[in-house]
Amino acid sequence: MAIEHIDGDYIVREHANGAVERILISHEPPPRPRIVITQIASSDTEALIAPGDVTIAAGESVAVLAELRAPDESLIPLTAAFRMPVLSRDGRERIVLARFVEGVAEISTTFAESGVWQIRAAAINSALPVEQHMDFDGLDIYVVQ
Repeated sequence: MAIEHIDGDYIVREHANGAVERILISHEPPPRPRIVITQIASSDTEALIAPGDVTIAAGESVAVLAELRAPDESLIPLTAAFRMPVLSRDGRERIVLARFVEGVAEISTTFAESGVWQIRAAAINSALPVEQHMDFDGLDIYVVQ
């Protein structure tokens, strides 16, 4: 017969023969909802659109349709708005408003200057409480002259 108790991050099991087992308790975070891009469009008729990135001319706009999905892939019917940081590789930052209605958002903005702009989960979550954090695979927007 073994006696068990918790010691920090371990379950300690002491056996009658004197052997002691230490079993690490898993601290995996629960799965988070995720933002899934379902469509990318642009005012640039020559835009190059691929999963995870888009290339447009300066002065053109990008519109992204996205859904907020639960770990089981079902739509989360959230109606809310939050600020979404869009970061440039050279340090510039812009903020766009993401408005979700019943779990679906259309996010649109015009890019006036050339550069590589990125939307990442870390930036999205940076201003949100931990319990509202989301996963996101990211989007790169290449703006050319």
